[in-house]
Amino acid sequence: MERRKRRPQSFYDIEIDLHGKNTEEAVAIIEETVFANGPATILIIHGRGDGILKREIRKYLHESKYVKNVLFGEENNIPGADGVTVVYT
Repeated sequence: MERRKRRPQSFYDIEIDLHGKNTEEAVAIIEETVFANGPATILIIHGRGDGILKREIRKYLHESKYVKNVLFGEENNIPGADGVTVVYT
């Protein structure tokens, strides 16, 4: 009998990987995703880098009326640490 490898179960409804995107592109993708998906848990992978993208994304999320809660990876022991942010819509 062949055994199948199980993928780790994700606790997020949606994952967005923004590596290689500039701030404008990243915010547009997040805005569209947040607006288009009713109640959802979204993992945003923005990476570490110089922190510019992370800072601008978190600023947008803080100001968005569609976002109910935000968790920062580094403050909540989320894999990816300061390279990820979790959003609840």
